[in-house]
Amino acid sequence: AFSVAASDIDADTLTYQLKLDNVVVGSNEPAYTYAAGFTAAGSHTILATVSDGQGGSVTQTWAVTVVNVPQSPLVNLTAPAGGTVFFAAASIALAATASDPDGTVSKVEFCNGATLLGQDTTSPYAYTWGNVSTGTYTLTAKATDSTGLTTVSAPVTVTVIPTVTLAVSDAWAAEPTTDTGRFQLSRTSSTTAPLTVYYTLGGTAGNGADFQSLSGSAVIPAGSSYVYVYVTPLNDAFIEGKESVSMTLSAHASYKLGATVSGTVNLLDDEQPVVTV
Repeated sequence: AFSVAASDIDADTLTYQLKLDNVVVGSNEPAYTYAAGFTAAGSHTILATVSDGQGGSVTQTWAVTVVNVPQSPLVNLTAPAGGTVFFAAASIALAATASDPDGTVSKVEFCNGATLLGQDTTSPYAYTWGNVSTGTYTLTAKATDSTGLTTVSAPVTVTVIPTVTLAVSDAWAAEPTTDTGRFQLSRTSSTTAPLTVYYTLGGTAGNGADFQSLSGSAVIPAGSSYVYVYVTPLNDAFIEGKESVSMTLSAHASYKLGATVSGTVNLLDDEQPVVTV
């Protein structure tokens, strides 16, 4: 905005005339303020004339240069979708759209948190992040334009989960209690955090009756890729013969089931039948 103010030594009433680029934008005003609505860059001339009504006047001229304020680029991370779940050793395809209102986009960088994963300098902007281990990741795209201005997209959170499998590492257990059977529950990828794996039991042996009670879940501890689940027989006086304990892994949101998810441990009795004649 431009404001024009003047005073007169004789206390005469003053009037104002204001011209913008030789076009009158106000006149015969007792005072004047003008807000110019420049819409483009360029040079302009402002001319103000103040008159005292007695034949006296004074004119002042100002040169004004209007420059464009650089605008930041626009960017949107279009892939992957937020909430997507991938499997360990994942290959995650990232993609983004980017444009600049008053210039060109020089590059788009793809980041996990503050870590740069990769960049692309040409549209369509894309990057493939390979061999991603288990965890939760916050992904963004950062666009840089030809003037160096940058914009970061809204973040997208994705999760990578491990694959779990079951193996029978000791298929035989026997009374009384010292000869145990053993299942091995294993996971792929990162071991930085513990992982709870869930399972169901079956077979002819009774949980808590023929072998020590198993809870239906086991925790693979941090730093380890597997955990053992032991089948420990309970010694009794019954003649039962060979019994079985089967285990099957249960599906869960925190992991993917692998190719082998079930197995059986055999439980042998130590009582001998008595034959009478």
